[in-house]
Parts: sequence; C-alpha cells; structure tokens
Amino acid sequence: MIFHKPKEKLEKLPSYIRKPFFECPICMTPWWGIVVYLVAHYSGLPEFEKLSFARLIFTVLVSSGINTVILILNKIYDKLNDVDQDLKLEKQK
Repeated sequence: MIFHKPKEKLEKLPSYIRKPFFECPICMTPWWGIVVYLVAHYSGLPEFEKLSFARLIFTVLVSSGINTVILILNKIYDKLNDVDQDLKLEKQK
C-alpha cells in the first residue's frame, strides 16, 4: 500500500484527501495515472511519445476500469475463501 508506514499520521486527514492518496484504488487512478503518464512521456517511451489530452483521459479511464475489475475479483476471492474456511470448520466438527 502506498504511504503504509505514515498511515497513522495520515489518518487524521479528511477523507477527500485520504482517498486519492492511499485509501481508494479507483480514486487514486487519476492522480497517480497522470504522474505515471507524464513520467512515461518524458522518459522517452515510444508509446507515450505523442502527448495529448485525449490519450491521457483514455489512459486514466482504462486504468480506473482495470482497478475496478481487480477490486471486484478480490471481493469474489475473499467471499470464496470465507466459504472454504466455513466448510473446513464444519468438517472438523
């Protein structure tokens, strides 16, 4: 997690500041995505050679979508894992 060590100090910030920095992966995407996009552009990667607003928006939206899918899959995995643990406990009884 980003900012994991100073989390105790950052917890005092209002939620509208916490979410884009370290609490919400979907909310972080526009801010960190812009930074990564600009670093890729200025580092000379051929895919990011042409700097355009439309390409930036597309990149950020696709990244948000990927983060959403990852979070949904993570919730499904957690639910399935909980069901497996419940079944193991029932078998032990």
